[in-house]
Amino acid sequence: MRKFRWLPAAALLAGMSILGATSLQAAIVTVISDGIPADTVILTSPGNTLVGTYTIDGYSGNIDVVSTNFPGSPAQGTLTTTTTVNNVTSAAPLTLTITSGVYTDETGTTLATFTAPAGATLNLKNDVTANGSSLGSTGSISGTSFGNGTPVGPNSVIINATTESASTGTFAGQAGTGYYTLTNTSVIAGLTLGDSGLSLAVASTVTAPEPSTLVVALSGVGLVGLGALRRRFRKRA
Repeated sequence: MRKFRWLPAAALLAGMSILGATSLQAAIVTVISDGIPADTVILTSPGNTLVGTYTIDGYSGNIDVVSTNFPGSPAQGTLTTTTTVNNVTSAAPLTLTITSGVYTDETGTTLATFTAPAGATLNLKNDVTANGSSLGSTGSISGTSFGNGTPVGPNSVIINATTESASTGTFAGQAGTGYYTLTNTSVIAGLTLGDSGLSLAVASTVTAPEPSTLVVALSGVGLVGLGALRRRFRKRA
């Protein structure tokens, strides 16, 4: 009987490993909407990548890939959504909004927190690229990134050309930790009957402030202090 005494301990360790692994996991959730709740398509993946297809009111396409390096690296945190509109079979104008985020599970209710880079103020870059050179229609494509809910963008590109637009901004990390959430949104409008082959990518990238900025700031403080000391010594002399 002694040889079986290790079983309870092994079972406990296995349970702890499962719980630990679960706590580190997150899910990508992507929502495709035309503004009508009944038409909404929700795609989920328990890992760091997501692929899928959608059809809404005559608009069909692919979520080619949503990818993230969650929970982040010391250098940056990333979330990128690449989508394709394969075919438009409806004459009715439609605006598609595609929102991707990293959540604590696949219910899409609680955003997961990136753990690096940490800092009181973080940089966020929004980069939008599109290839619609085969389209005859005109319209608008835009993308926005959100760090802790603070938007950077939207950046707009031309719907019937190969174009790119990017901008950067800053947002506050969560108090005391610098941790943050990350989501992005793309909006496609102006496609017409018969359009196909539009590809769009929205990339959200978070980085910490450049160390050189901090060095320059501290150098400035040091020079001010040195000037004050020199004035004091002159008065004493």
